[in-house]
Amino acid sequence: MAESRFWEGFLIGGLVGLAAGLLFAPQSGAESRRLVMEKGREVADAAARGYQSTAARVGEAARTVREAVSRGREVAVEVTSELTEQAEQN
Repeated sequence: MAESRFWEGFLIGGLVGLAAGLLFAPQSGAESRRLVMEKGREVADAAARGYQSTAARVGEAARTVREAVSRGREVAVEVTSELTEQAEQN
């Protein structure tokens, strides 16, 4: 919950800062719009890279879990077989 509040404040602060920067900018409106578009593209690119990086890590973690579950099944089958054999011998 505290982390959620942090990001809300971070986002609101960023938007207020952006608005203040645009209002008090020394360049023309056309130049300000161009700068906003460039920064928007940079943010979008950074977000896309972050998403791709996170997706790759999650994919790797999922593969590791699948392998562990598969190995766990194999061990369970082996143990069950051994116990069944021992039970039949006794």
